[in-house]
Amino acid sequence: MNVSLTSLPFGVALAATIVLMLWVVWLLSAVAPRLGLMDYPSARKIHAEPVPVVGGVALFLVLALVSAIQVNAIPLFVWPLLASSVVLVGVGLLDDRHDLSPLWRFVAQGVAIALVIGLTGVRIDSFGFLLSDQWPVQLGWLAVSVTLFGVIGIINAINMADGIDGLAAALVLVPLFFLWMLVPEAEWKQWLSLLMVALGVFVIFNLFGGRKRIFLGDAGSLFLGFVLGWLVVYFSQGNHRVIYPVTALWLLALPVFDTIFVMTRRIQAGRSPFSPDQRHLHHFLMRQGHSARKTLAIIVVYALILAQVGILMLHYAVPEHWQFYAFVALSGVYYFALWYGWQQVDARQSSPDTHGVNRGKGQSGDSQ
Repeated sequence: MNVSLTSLPFGVALAATIVLMLWVVWLLSAVAPRLGLMDYPSARKIHAEPVPVVGGVALFLVLALVSAIQVNAIPLFVWPLLASSVVLVGVGLLDDRHDLSPLWRFVAQGVAIALVIGLTGVRIDSFGFLLSDQWPVQLGWLAVSVTLFGVIGIINAINMADGIDGLAAALVLVPLFFLWMLVPEAEWKQWLSLLMVALGVFVIFNLFGGRKRIFLGDAGSLFLGFVLGWLVVYFSQGNHRVIYPVTALWLLALPVFDTIFVMTRRIQAGRSPFSPDQRHLHHFLMRQGHSARKTLAIIVVYALILAQVGILMLHYAVPEHWQFYAFVALSGVYYFALWYGWQQVDARQSSPDTHGVNRGKGQSGDSQ
């Protein structure tokens, strides 16, 4: 009796994803030291022992393999998405091993995005009724450039969020979950489920693996940011639209807010917006005395609330321009609230009676 590998029952496919993820993580973790794919302790990092940075590669390999097994039960858009991701995963691996300059990462992102646009024709053609309910913002000849800018922004927002265990993965899982709820097509629900299950296995290793834990690495954060960026583009445009373009901003609100804050502050300080520092929200919360786990929980709750606000406005058909103005206003509140918070932290650290007391807190290992 011949069994088709292209039509496994959904439950079997989920089980296969879990088993494959466990096996691939074990295999890659074993060879990571010989491949130079290790994250070593340093002054900016809180882990005390070298940790393999193979989580992202494992996610990509397992997702590609399971997608191939389920080839007749997943959306066609997945294939150019995964094929283009090879560029980012490859450059991310080189970055994890050799610490490449940001230029190489941007070149890889641009090439990968151009490949998806060229292979599928999917791009950001419209921002919807972003500024007024009288006329839509159509991008015309700017569509490709805006798509490049937007997807690169999402990739780097997720990459910059990869500072404490589980944070980047959680910030990807939040919008994935809401997209899963909204999409009507069974094949998209299945593929998103497979992606979330694979990501869930990684989170378990990352948070609870002890000596067996692994990190995403730049290969993983770039890959996840790329996939997430294209999913919100795909589902906010054309005939397959299930969200407004402005809804995508709400689904990604917290990493977008934080990226705007840290990059703006770096530019104001006369530094490159891509230079490393410890001014992210998770650094701030840890400076307040919260543990890494509690910090993760707080940020995930914030991200869920913001995404839920966007979904509720979508459900109740709040005019798109009012959603956008609310997003901009909240971004300003976030910026000035975090700016004021850091002012207070810096003032406490520079005062004679607390000098040096808090200096060691909140070193999360974030390099972005």
